[in-house]
Amino acid sequence: MQYKDHDSKLKYKFTLDYRGLVEPIVYIDTKQAYGDLWNSYITNSGLEKVYSWSEPDNDYVTDSNGHEWEVQRYEKVRLPAGTYYFYFPSDSLSAEYGHFKFKIKYTDESGKNNVEREFNNSRSKANKITFNRMYKGNIAWNDKDIDYYKFKLTKKKTVTVTMYYPETNLNWNPENYCAIYNKSGKKKAKAYTSTYTEDSNGKFWYKIRFKKKLPKGTYYIRIAELDQPEDYKFKITK
Repeated sequence: MQYKDHDSKLKYKFTLDYRGLVEPIVYIDTKQAYGDLWNSYITNSGLEKVYSWSEPDNDYVTDSNGHEWEVQRYEKVRLPAGTYYFYFPSDSLSAEYGHFKFKIKYTDESGKNNVEREFNNSRSKANKITFNRMYKGNIAWNDKDIDYYKFKLTKKKTVTVTMYYPETNLNWNPENYCAIYNKSGKKKAKAYTSTYTEDSNGKFWYKIRFKKKLPKGTYYIRIAELDQPEDYKFKITK
């Protein structure tokens, strides 16, 4: 694949038959160009921007022919089935001509009922969840990414929310990461502190746990402001 430096944007179309996890990976020929493909983004078929990246994570690899490539990995995002366009801002690279190749790594999650379904960025689009089941999702490095989950109580009950998020998170504001809201959008309960814990596989997590007695009604768990895109997991019990 080749580009010219004055081409301001390169656009590529891809289609997902099923909802899943998407991770763009770009390989830049270090003999031809250098720089970061910053400000790349994805739009839907109507060309509405659904996700953008400020900058990728960088690494270097050498292929079997001894040729070096700069590898730029963009954070994983979840997308519903549909047609999308991936845009590269090619003018961010420093070269008159350059060579790169890329792939979009895809993981089918259509058969997983305990995984977040995007786009659930508002209460009206919240994922319905059940009690006593562990769910997982991720908050991308994007100010607009908020995850909502919906549950109902048929009578007054005390509910407990337990959430785990990766140790790589900066853990600045656990009280903002997870909270319960009522149907009117009023916050009814939130986390205040976190603890550090290790699971049975030796992986370390931050853990928050809080409980609240709630009257009969419809409620929403809001998860936001995590500062890295690795999966969190949570459950609600009563």
